[in-house]
Amino acid sequence: MSETNQQTTQGLNQRSDIINVVDRLIEHREQVLVSYCLLAGVSDVADAEKVSVQPHLLRPFTQLMIDYLAMGHFEIYQRIQEGKERREAIRAAAIKVGADLFATTEFLVAFNDKYDAFDEDAEDLEVLAVEIPKVGQALVLRSQLEDRILTAIRHDALKAKA
Repeated sequence: MSETNQQTTQGLNQRSDIINVVDRLIEHREQVLVSYCLLAGVSDVADAEKVSVQPHLLRPFTQLMIDYLAMGHFEIYQRIQEGKERREAIRAAAIKVGADLFATTEFLVAFNDKYDAFDEDAEDLEVLAVEIPKVGQALVLRSQLEDRILTAIRHDALKAKA
């Protein structure tokens, strides 16, 4: 096999791998959103006014959420942040949403850290009930921002296959 053919095959394999990562990230995000709805006692993330916190579900939610945030960071966004992404459409999408995406990450990690030692006392429950809708809003915003980057990645991978 010539060097050019090997490079082409390697590029297609890498794009196939990144599509698998994107699919896994979306699946993980869906799990986080379902876990959020269970924690908040709502049927839809947008039901911020109807929150009925289920405190025993906080730890499973935060564990899923942190795994999801880490996966996105280490499998996709770190490469972009480090300037290693060469595909212009992906870089452009990241530039447009990067700061806001990073802000949602900071907010969600801070939420996790704050409730790491949650003991379900009445005062903590009241504060948690106020903060849970903000977490839902951050997750919705993050999903929208993230989808812009993931769409650019998918589009690039499909274009390369054609």
